[in-house]
Amino acid sequence: MKKNQSQVQGKETTLGERPIRIYIYEALNRLIHATGKAKNASYDMAMTFGRMSEPLTKVQKVDSTTTAKSYINISSIISISSKKVSSFLESVPQQIHKAYRAIKKGGPTFAQYKRQYWREHSKRNLPDLYSRENGTVWRQYEELHHRFIPQISKWVPNWLKNNRINLKRVSSLGHAQTDPYRARIAPKWAKEEYNLKTK
Repeated sequence: MKKNQSQVQGKETTLGERPIRIYIYEALNRLIHATGKAKNASYDMAMTFGRMSEPLTKVQKVDSTTTAKSYINISSIISISSKKVSSFLESVPQQIHKAYRAIKKGGPTFAQYKRQYWREHSKRNLPDLYSRENGTVWRQYEELHHRFIPQISKWVPNWLKNNRINLKRVSSLGHAQTDPYRARIAPKWAKEEYNLKTK
């Protein structure tokens, strides 16, 4: 035994006998080892501490008798808790990176949002537009228009572009009148008749 350890004899308990107990302390008066036996129950416990006196490990063993089974093995709880804490601390940088990516690039793409939106909302039947000159038809459909933040903005995350506030239901003509990029694919006669501006 080292100089900084000491042994203490246990006191008599209600079990009616004097149990055999040995406690070993280190220089800072911290319990590092304990063994004991009372009737048919025996136990052995060992602990280690860190530089800041925080408990690092605790190993506790009891025998398989009925008396010993009534004890709660705290060491397993401490061991599980310490593993959870260490695994959490190891995963913190990854969680920060995931959160950053979610803020920067998270959210559904426009195609995903549009598919989900029209699954939940029904499209209205809109009257078609006809050319005054030759009667060419421009079929009208309900579309989603980015009214505040354009779809082509690469610096904006998806969750900020594709949401119910930024997207508005409009007709094909209404979309082309407000979005010069949508006006590009409008029929040539519609561009002239409705004065659609393109980019």
